[in-house]
Amino acid sequence: MPRNDDTSVRDEDDTETQRPVRLSHISRVYHLYMEKICLTYPLFLALLLLFGIYWTLVYTLGKASYTATAIIGPPNPSPVSSLLNSMPGSGRISGIARQITGGGGGGSNDPYQEYQQILLSTRLPIELAKKNDFLQESYRDRWDAVHNRWNPPGALFYIVSPIKRFLDRPVSDHPDAVSLMNYLDRNFDVTPTKSVGAGITTGVMQLQNGFLTLTFEADDPERAQSLLSTLMTQADDLIRQEQMKDIDARISFINAELLRTSQSDLKDALIQTLALQENIKVMMIADKRFAYILVDPPYASPIPTSPIGPSKALLVSIVLSLFLGTVIIVLADYTLAVRKLVSRFEVRKRNP
Repeated sequence: MPRNDDTSVRDEDDTETQRPVRLSHISRVYHLYMEKICLTYPLFLALLLLFGIYWTLVYTLGKASYTATAIIGPPNPSPVSSLLNSMPGSGRISGIARQITGGGGGGSNDPYQEYQQILLSTRLPIELAKKNDFLQESYRDRWDAVHNRWNPPGALFYIVSPIKRFLDRPVSDHPDAVSLMNYLDRNFDVTPTKSVGAGITTGVMQLQNGFLTLTFEADDPERAQSLLSTLMTQADDLIRQEQMKDIDARISFINAELLRTSQSDLKDALIQTLALQENIKVMMIADKRFAYILVDPPYASPIPTSPIGPSKALLVSIVLSLFLGTVIIVLADYTLAVRKLVSRFEVRKRNP
């Protein structure tokens, strides 16, 4: 049955009258809570005071954290490739040389690619644990420099160690390679460096080919800078040592082949390859860095990265005090305990 025209008009009038009523209700609720907030401003001051006490304790009792940063890139061109490309001789001679040297160190033998893998591997902390002073410097709060020994573990160690043994977990009364792995996981990071002018969508850089940013966190800027520099050097030395082993093996092989061969052209190729390997070995020994170039050396700012600065702490405290105070005032309308708490901070209206 079709609706009456009078009924339709009445419904439209009811809708039009409800809109101002809803808006006025929202306005009344807003002004009501704003009045409550103004009358309970001591609550916000108390919250701000609590945050001030918290930050004071953080700054006085907590340890500041400093971050050292370095930027590295691939060596260009590779010294091995440069020597191979500049090697004189016929096509057969250079071909024999390339077969012995494994193609010139390119592809999977790229030192920069190996360097990236070493930085994120478990081998690096194992080697660093053997290095003098790195483990002691990483855990210097547990190292007794006067007596040159580790401090005895606390009571917690004797409580936790039986549980670890029961679970077949490694137990040590002083920091070791496993401890250093966990330490590096927390404090050392490797991230791709965006190229200058790259946008958000086009600034993606391949980890294997691009520049890398290395960061290291410690409780002292000089310590963070020193540990990062030592870590970078040790990783480079590992790559250098592996390459040196390959070169020494090739030199031994070539010398043995020179004693056995009688063909003049093959002997010439072996002699030139031997000279090439010896030149590469000299370059590896002489170069300060082998697997990478240093774009930006390790540097730690004297300004700590954590905790945040006093100005930021004040801003965060103000925002959180306003938010928490407003939430408490709203909850006071629904919870008796919160209402009693708010009433203690309420300022009574003065009668005109």
